[in-house]
Amino acid sequence: MFDHRHYVPVVKWKRGERVALRNLTSDVREKITPLIELLPKHFEGCTPDSPDVLRSILQRKAVEFQKYCDRVAPSNLGLVWGWYT
Repeated sequence: MFDHRHYVPVVKWKRGERVALRNLTSDVREKITPLIELLPKHFEGCTPDSPDVLRSILQRKAVEFQKYCDRVAPSNLGLVWGWYT
């Protein structure tokens, strides 16, 4: 359950932010739910009618999430993305 001390940072999925998430201390990790924002460049070559390309992109991002967010509880991780034109 979240309370007024729980923090939900919106984090663009860039190198510096990934490293920062990986280096969080355990007491901080317990008090945050990072909301990961994938960037338009992550979806290059993807169109609404190319579900296989989208699936491939999201699978690669899932591997990155495991690498950089392995210390963040899965229930404390959000993801936001959309089609950018």
